Amino acid sequence: MKIKKLNIWVSQPLTNNRADGAAFLNQPNLNKSNPDCTYPKSNFIHKEVRKCLDLWHFDIPWTSASKCGWTIIDEEGFKVYKGQVVVHNHEWLAGIQDWRFFTSCFKN
Repeated sequence: MKIKKLNIWVSQPLTNNRADGAAFLNQPNLNKSNPDCTYPKSNFIHKEVRKCLDLWHFDIPWTSASKCGWTIIDEEGFKVYKGQVVVHNHEWLAGIQDWRFFTSCFKN
């Protein structure tokens, strides 16, 4: 029997002076209770740099991914899981000699 998996790809353009970020499925606070939902802690989320993009691949077995803090609604007799990928980044701003911290959300 084939293992059911959540398979999501998220990309973000590279910029100068950006440090490596963290990526979370739905809720950043799940990194403690369910580390499978968080990059770089998860063994099922991988990051690569391809051309001018940071590219995260979420390839999480559904038994674990189903516990990643989804909003679940019933739609015409089907369970619909709604959520987002949250990416935390920081980058060095040379003009003011300080770090800028920011969050990007990719919603379905």
